This record gives sequence, structure tokens and C-alpha cells, in this order.
Amino acid sequence: MLKQNERRNTSTWANVGVHPTPPQMVDAFCSELLVFLEDSAPALLAGNQTLRIVDLFCGDGRLGASIACTLPIFTNRKIHTTYIDSATRYTHSLGSRQSEYSFIKNNVFEWTPKFPFDLVLLNPPFLALTASQSTKMGLPWDAVRRSGRNLYGLGIRHALELCSPGGLVAAIAPFGWVNGEYASKMRCELLSLCSRIAIHAYPQRRVFENVSQDIAFQFFLKGDSKDLKRGKFQFGFNGHRSQSKTLVDSASTISVATKNPRVRIGPLVWNRQKDSLTGARKNAYLVVYGANIDGHRQAFRPYSDYASRKYVLRSHLPKEFLTKAPALFIRRVMRGRPGAWIVDSILRYKGHPCVAENHVIVVELSSSMTKKKCESIRAQITLLLEEFASLSGSPNLPAEAVRRALNFIKG
Repeated sequence: MLKQNERRNTSTWANVGVHPTPPQMVDAFCSELLVFLEDSAPALLAGNQTLRIVDLFCGDGRLGASIACTLPIFTNRKIHTTYIDSATRYTHSLGSRQSEYSFIKNNVFEWTPKFPFDLVLLNPPFLALTASQSTKMGLPWDAVRRSGRNLYGLGIRHALELCSPGGLVAAIAPFGWVNGEYASKMRCELLSLCSRIAIHAYPQRRVFENVSQDIAFQFFLKGDSKDLKRGKFQFGFNGHRSQSKTLVDSASTISVATKNPRVRIGPLVWNRQKDSLTGARKNAYLVVYGANIDGHRQAFRPYSDYASRKYVLRSHLPKEFLTKAPALFIRRVMRGRPGAWIVDSILRYKGHPCVAENHVIVVELSSSMTKKKCESIRAQITLLLEEFASLSGSPNLPAEAVRRALNFIKG
């Protein structure tokens, strides 16, 4: 929750776009949530006191209504659901099947409830933020920075503040905070607050209109002890049940960030930062788009289709987003067909720092490597990726496949 002296006119953050959760995702989210409740939080289903649920950024209320209408099958507790949004988009017919519910029109980040909630649901807005953008939206930069420099991170942290000890926060959101270097403070805070964290990655990226983003169902079981030191972390993908993993903390993230080569997805989502893109080079960084990577010619394609957004203003870009040469840029969408996929990759050996958009996988190489060595790594990675992908029916190339290829080369 924002402190009193941090509060400003925060109505502008709500204008980043409305993306209702698709019905099939609502069903899948409800199923995963119920499984988590039964396996990891059965105490929330027991007892006879009212189970208090809140649906933050509720939109038309479909998440909260679906959960509230399904939970009575699994618990005898009376259920009260609170819906909160900065706009009056809530459809009351969704709540008509519930015994108790209320709708509050308010700014989620400034709302102060009279009591904590047992279950906090949210599908928060997804938007990476810079200091200047935070100021324009009326959000304190220090709070945004502690939240991974993203609106969804701020939403998850705020949800945990509204959650009672032993309660559960269930979110649909990106999961870049798991290994992003600028989310180290958020990781440490989540691990100290939660007794269990489970991330179940959703298999599709294009779920919301005009958005291509890796997202996941995320469950944060808030610890009920002030002496809690470190929570358990689980991760699952492509339909596999979540399994225990190690979530790196701030110290280990720093050491990982200094190792070479480092692999990451391009951090720039261009259609969410249109106002910061420009065709002029002055006071700006070059943007590497997936469509500009020509693996056949081993060069960047002309920026004719991207002339007006070839660069991003320096003042609008966190330094952590930048990539310094030498680096490999790999297009995430392969060409060809199943059994004969073609990977497009190029080497940028010299030049000013640049930033890759999220349709590009970046491999940051050591500055001590010769150009010949870098070219050798690029060629080997490309061949291995095409071999790994030969049995895949999808043209999408995951960053993990690039890490596997690098490990194979080093091995």
C-alpha cells in the first residue's frame, strides 16, 4: 500500500488498457487455484467464519465471480467477495448468483480496507515503468523500483499487504520477476513474506488482445509467522505440475549478472512504450526488433517498416534494459515448418549499447572474446537450436533452449 505521503493523483495509471481475462483462462485459473488450496492451503477451506475474497483491478468481475460461485462446493464457509476497480465496469449479473458481494469504485493502490482478506485475486495491468513514467502516473518511483519497475509487480506487492497472515494471493501476471536483475528486491521481499510460492506458466503468449507476453498463474501463500525466513518456491510449465525450484535472491542475482554469456528475452515491449520511440538517433538507443534479424545475410534488415520507431529515448529506458556489444541476437519466431525449422541469428560485435524488444533472445558475450570466437559460438548455437527444435510443432523458440545450447557448447 502506498504511504500517505506517497499518494498522488494516480488515476492516469488506469489508462494503460483494459484486457478482460478470456473465459478459457478464467476456467484454467480457477482449476489451478482450487488445486493449490486443497494441496497447500486447506486451512482456508476449513472453519466456519466468513471467507473474505477481494478481486483487485476487477474489470467486469469475472475472476472473483467465478471463484466465489465455485468455492461453495469445496468449503462450508460463508463467502463475501469485494470487487474493486477505478472504473465502473463491473457487471452485476456476474455477482447475482452470490450470497454476499460488494463493489467499490476506488484506486486499488490507495484503497485502505477495514480488514485483511483471506483470498486476494488479481489480473493487474502489465506495464514496465521508468522514473519519468512513474511520475506522470503519480506513482512513487521508490515503490515502483522495489516492485521490479512494473505495474504488475506493484500490484502483487500491494495484494500481499491486503492479505491476512495464512491467506493467499492468486494472480495472473508476467513472471519476469523470477530472474530479472532489477526485481531482486521484490524477490527478497516475496521470499520473506510467503511460506510458499507456486508459478504455473501459461502455454500461450498471445492471450490478451494486442499483447504478446509470457504470463503465469501465480500463488503466494502469506506466512503466518514473523520469524519466517525463506519460503518454498515451485515452478511448472507446459501443463506439468509445479515442482520445487531454487529462487535466487539479491546476492546470487548479482553474481549471475556478471557471468558471461548471459541469456535473456529482450526487455522492451514496443507497443507499450510508443511514446518513447522515435526515428531520430539523438539522445536515443537503437532498438533491435525480431523482424530486423536476417540470419541468411548475417545482418540487420533495413528499418523501413520501423523507421519511426527505430530508437527509444534514453530518458525512458532503464539502464538494465541495455545490451552492450559483443552480443548475439536471435529471433524468437523460427522460419520454416516442423522438422525443418530455421533459426535467424546475428552477431553485433561493435557499436553503442542497444536494447532488444521482446521478440528477440539476447546472448551477451564477454568483451574479451575475439570476433572469430563470437562467430563460432553463434554458428554452433544456431545449429544446435535447429536440432533441438526439429521435433517441435511450434515456431516459438524459448530462451531455455538457448541456455541448453550454450551449456552443450561449454560441456
